[in-house]
Amino acid sequence: MFSSGYIGTSRSVRSRNAIDEMIMPLSLITKDVLDELLYTYEVEDKVPLNKFKRYVESNADSEWHHTGKFFNETTHYDLNSIFCDKTSEEIKDILKEIKSIVIEKKEKVEDEQYYLVSISSTEWIGNYKNYKTPVTTNYECYTKKSDSWAYSLDDKKKFNMYANKNVATYLTEKQVDKRLKEKIKKNKLKIKNIIYR
Repeated sequence: MFSSGYIGTSRSVRSRNAIDEMIMPLSLITKDVLDELLYTYEVEDKVPLNKFKRYVESNADSEWHHTGKFFNETTHYDLNSIFCDKTSEEIKDILKEIKSIVIEKKEKVEDEQYYLVSISSTEWIGNYKNYKTPVTTNYECYTKKSDSWAYSLDDKKKFNMYANKNVATYLTEKQVDKRLKEKIKKNKLKIKNIIYR
């Protein structure tokens, strides 16, 4: 077994060895990993994965290992440290604490403020390299305050507002007519949450 080195461009050998010993980053803690851990310590209660991760982040022993092609120092959490050497009463208390964690829900899309934009998107249509024709299509879209993506009100298309082929124009209050308001309602957005530039 190696004591140092790298596995491809994804992680160090030490990181891989730690993962095999149930010491891993939060992103690798899945339902299957949680089920295996609970089975190992003979815990029969069901535990919500998101609450378990939140508990692990603040209570488990941790160490770091290099991951990624830029050798990031990634925190790995020791999942065994949560239940190891604990009595059944202590484990019950831990489970109660995990289940009592409150996860704040993200703000619903309909409650967020957004801009209305018109996106002119140019695509090259044709079969051959020399015979393609540029075709520009306009889409009525909405975008969140700090988002670089615009989402079409007509279909589920998504546009990068800063891509060379897309030109974004913010709509004014005068440009929002009855037809556009109907589209906004169909997308479960609130008209009162529109912000104008």
